[in-house]
Amino acid sequence: MTSCFAKWSLLVGVYSQVPQHLLRGINELWSEGYEAYGRGDYAEAVANFERLLISYRMQSNLLTSCHNKCHIPNVEFTRLDFDSELEDSEDGEHFYFKHLLEQSSCLKDCFLEHPFSRLMKEKKPHYSVQEAIDSFEIYNYLQISYHNLKDGLKAANSAYTFLSLSSKGDPGWDDMMHNLEFYKNNYRVVKQAIKEEQLVNYESAMYNKHYKKGVESYEKSDHKSCVEHMEKALLEFFNDSIECESLCYKMPRDFDSLRESWTHLAQMEMEVNECRIGCRNKMAAEVWSKRNVDTPQEILQYLQYCYYQQQQILKGANAAKTLAVIVPKDETAQRNFKYYSSVLEKHALSQSQLHPRQDVLEYVKKSYQKDHLSKLANRTLLNRDDIAHVIEEEPELLKEQIIRLMNEQKLV
Repeated sequence: MTSCFAKWSLLVGVYSQVPQHLLRGINELWSEGYEAYGRGDYAEAVANFERLLISYRMQSNLLTSCHNKCHIPNVEFTRLDFDSELEDSEDGEHFYFKHLLEQSSCLKDCFLEHPFSRLMKEKKPHYSVQEAIDSFEIYNYLQISYHNLKDGLKAANSAYTFLSLSSKGDPGWDDMMHNLEFYKNNYRVVKQAIKEEQLVNYESAMYNKHYKKGVESYEKSDHKSCVEHMEKALLEFFNDSIECESLCYKMPRDFDSLRESWTHLAQMEMEVNECRIGCRNKMAAEVWSKRNVDTPQEILQYLQYCYYQQQQILKGANAAKTLAVIVPKDETAQRNFKYYSSVLEKHALSQSQLHPRQDVLEYVKKSYQKDHLSKLANRTLLNRDDIAHVIEEEPELLKEQIIRLMNEQKLV
């Protein structure tokens, strides 16, 4: 079996340079931060919460790296030795189980050998800590702490981060809007940042830096730079989306009954699918304090125009055609594609040379499949309360059936 450690040889030196505070566990950092917040030691609270977020991102990097590395099609380097008879088997279930073992073996080695795994004293956050991170409650504590430390801009950015990643009606939404308004009215720097639409979402996806530069280039009519940054943004958006979705596999807390294992598994897959759908909001394109969850469509809008201004008619037409395909009811998209179609002849180009972008089509197709699966699951799957009811009631029903069968066989 080939070690995957070699693939991270460049990261080995990182461990010896890591600050001591990052060697502490996520749960420990949360506990100390929460306690410091409770006693009004806001500097200590901020220090622990910020360290926690760094450690959590490093742990997330570990998980995404290993899950992507060990995805079933990519586990050639951890192929297990099987008897030749089993290796030649055409049994579908055998192959599935074999690959599952290989994937598990790969993950085990990967988690042990990844440099970042040495930075975590605790492998998994407690449920309450994970919930505080997933619900962005940690930014609620941070914004209050920053305010008490007289750092209005960081307080406003923390509040803005919370609002960017949640929705109106969610717990804490109204209070956070009120707090952001308070910071605007009491800190001149915040008022200026809001006016210039420069508030920062601390959880913004990596691709957004290219998206923002692309929009800025567009506004300056620097169409060459616009194309370069938007193409990078689109490519990194797909990569970031994969990483976001790879963090969705989490074992349900109440996965404790083998009798209902298939129901639990189906419920878990449903929750994973909902988590993946939620990545669209996390990955929303963001610039000047404005967000758009239809990221590929947004980027293609800029690309078709910037390519046209660069006289790259075919690439611009491909972007326009892709938009026309994925949003067939959008009048602007259809009108733009119609215009490009009329321009093609002037540049000695034909419709047969147009090809919608396969990366975008694949992403949209998978998004549609996730939505369809979600609707299907909501119609057919039991919810958590139903599962609890089944698990609670079934033993008595099973006992009655056993007694009846035993009576029929005259065993009692």
